[in-house]
Amino acid sequence: MKIFWKHITPRLVAPLAVILSLFAAPAADYITCVEEAERAIAQGNYELAGEWLKEAMTTEPSNANNILLLSNLGMVQFYAGNDSLALGTLSQARAMAPGSVTILSNRARVLDHMGRRDDAIADLTLAIATDSLYAPAYYERGALRLDAGDLPAAEADMLAHRALRPKARQSLLALALIYSATGRHREALNAYNELLEGHPDPDLLAARANCRMDLGDLPEAAEDIQEGLALAPDDPGLYLSRARLNRLRYRPADADADERRAASLLAPAP
Repeated sequence: MKIFWKHITPRLVAPLAVILSLFAAPAADYITCVEEAERAIAQGNYELAGEWLKEAMTTEPSNANNILLLSNLGMVQFYAGNDSLALGTLSQARAMAPGSVTILSNRARVLDHMGRRDDAIADLTLAIATDSLYAPAYYERGALRLDAGDLPAAEADMLAHRALRPKARQSLLALALIYSATGRHREALNAYNELLEGHPDPDLLAARANCRMDLGDLPEAAEDIQEGLALAPDDPGLYLSRARLNRLRYRPADADADERRAASLLAPAP
């Protein structure tokens, strides 16, 4: 379920200009390098951004802001596709600032991308031990645990994230999936109801329809599917949900037709 990482707003870099303004004003050349790095990041040119960040640190090697720049350098290296280089940079930043939960969380993302999930979980656990109120680490660790199939631990992390961020949708979605997977369909339904309140979404409607079918609420499931198809007439998930509904209603021909329709929508374009 790596999709959960994608729900997180990309933590490319900290807002450098804002952070720098909190410290004593550095030399103009230093600021210029940082501004050029930000401009390159905004344009998606991560390699150039990395060069500007390194130039800034070279310009003023004793500047206290360099730990921030080093962490940001690790992330632009990661987004440029240089995982090993990014890990080395973030490990260096971690050694310089062992109390930084952001560096640990960033390094966990790189480690997971490298297939080192257990190491990523260890970094997130350290982040939580350092700051028990750092909500992103709970969500990210929960996503990794969910991906590993450790549902009880994933649920605990998602509940902790929700306690700190009551309006967070990504951890609520994770909980809905966990509740469904563990047979707690009523709890899953409540989660989907909250997710859909004011936010109609075809995928969520299909998921809620399946949850309603698990509970035997077939008319309500049909309403969800109809609403979803009105939003997305070519959504294969909704046709699969309707196929299941038709089988529960003993309509095999209609179910077969829906399954064929879903398969045609899922087939790659010629």
